[in-house]
Amino acid sequence: MKIKVSIIVPIYNTNVKYLDECVTSIIKQSYKDLEIILLKKDQELMKFMVQQKFQKDTDIDMRSILII
Repeated sequence: MKIKVSIIVPIYNTNVKYLDECVTSIIKQSYKDLEIILLKKDQELMKFMVQQKFQKDTDIDMRSILII
């Protein structure tokens, strides 16, 4: 039985370029039974766009959680 690994990425005042690199690095790992959880304190549109980009390119579960 494979175990699903959750990777939590906190995002605050982050350049989209670095977020893109971070998610790309996670996706390139050899272990593929992953879910990526993006924790956001702000509602910046670009970060949602990065998530949408990767969601289409991979079978890895991605979620965004807005922290209020």
